[in-house]
Amino acid sequence: MSKETNTDLFHLYTMMVKQNILMAFLGDFNHTTTTSLLNNFKRKMNFLETATGINKKVYKVMVECLENISRHKASTLKDKKAPSDAAIFMLIEHEEQFCIMTGNYLKTESIEPLQQKLDKINSLDKTGLQEFYRTIISAPRSYTHNGAGLGLIDISLKTSSPLKYRFQKISEQYSFFTLEVNIKHR
Repeated sequence: MSKETNTDLFHLYTMMVKQNILMAFLGDFNHTTTTSLLNNFKRKMNFLETATGINKKVYKVMVECLENISRHKASTLKDKKAPSDAAIFMLIEHEEQFCIMTGNYLKTESIEPLQQKLDKINSLDKTGLQEFYRTIISAPRSYTHNGAGLGLIDISLKTSSPLKYRFQKISEQYSFFTLEVNIKHR
């Protein structure tokens, strides 16, 4: 191993400590990975001084975010031309909130419907979100199949914060989708 690699890793380590990154994972997200990340979170929260209700809320939002990665990453389409199976997950603790950030490749053609869902969710208050959720749940299967956005609505209901997102075009076929969710301590 070269000296330069060690220095870069130390730089990454110090940056992660300074930014208070509690968890970070880069790789293929599957059931085993998701279970491991959730179990690590439970162990870590035993050592942090946070309110129990916050721990449960962060856990539930993590579940939804990790499921979104697993279900909607580009490689789930069995496309050999997908840039990567790897996705990223980070949990950061700030003074007044936890921040969950995820990123994964998706087909560029998926952007418009996803952006419409995210914009609609962000435009609604709690009552509107609850009504939207009930509408989707009671809709015929053909509408709710293939990503109706229930997980995103659920995240928004639990956090009472807008869902921050970004699409970065990688090629004509693929883009990188980043989602940031903030959960206030109080």
